[in-house]
Amino acid sequence: MLIFQKRSPKRKKKQRILSRLEGITNSLSFNPNPFLDKLQKELWQEYEGITVQEKVYWQQLSRSNNIKFSDKNTRYFYHRANGRRKRNRITTLKNDSRE
Repeated sequence: MLIFQKRSPKRKKKQRILSRLEGITNSLSFNPNPFLDKLQKELWQEYEGITVQEKVYWQQLSRSNNIKFSDKNTRYFYHRANGRRKRNRITTLKNDSRE
């Protein structure tokens, strides 16, 4: 499910919201209007919702790619770390008389 491709509806909606916000900001700088203030807040909320969805999408895609194309040396590094952990483990303490 590719939501945020170059020509996806979500991406177009995000661009449309950004252009509307830019126009509203320009209008508000010249003439304050309560209707435009309310509309600007609603558009920002919608934009933030889309960006959250986009962030989740890219995180999920990254995770799936990581699982699918993971590093082939993972087993090697796992064994190296565990071997080092076993060597560094203190099993007994000895005093000066080697007891």
